[in-house]
Amino acid sequence: MKKLLFSILLLGALSVFSTKAFADCQPIYGGGQTCTTFNFTIDKKVEVPGKGGGNWVHNLGPINDPRFSPSQTVNYELIVTNTGSNTIPTLNVTDQFPQFINFVSGAGSFDTNSKKLTFTISNLGAGQNQTIKLQAQTADSKTVPVGVTCDDRTTNKVTAVDNNGISDNDSSTVCIQN
Repeated sequence: MKKLLFSILLLGALSVFSTKAFADCQPIYGGGQTCTTFNFTIDKKVEVPGKGGGNWVHNLGPINDPRFSPSQTVNYELIVTNTGSNTIPTLNVTDQFPQFINFVSGAGSFDTNSKKLTFTISNLGAGQNQTIKLQAQTADSKTVPVGVTCDDRTTNKVTAVDNNGISDNDSSTVCIQN
């Protein structure tokens, strides 16, 4: 009987410490919790070089699409959309810049060593979206290999994570001709 009582107490204590706690979760009478789920998307686009005027695409390929030159400005657009019916309290966004694309300006905090831009979107209402513009620059001609480079070294990747650890990601590839 003592063993059984000890086991029940130990199990109860462990369940208290292993329960995830989020600001958007509420305890349920009798045990457990209920959490609000969020639905969102993140969309990463790049402005086509030489077109101007906001001609945004997801990726630029190596065959028929325009290419960037070394040391050329690259404009990115991130669109985060709340596709659910609840306000999302917090979305943490991490934008990983690739080897041959250098961050110039935009929202958030940029870590030069890791080449990561991070920022937070707060209280994104149901059905609303937020657009973030970023400016970058392709690496110089001494750094980019001769020829056309259009791979992971020119692919910008972004991830958004909500309060509950749910995430979405997207990427945008450009080509650099040196």
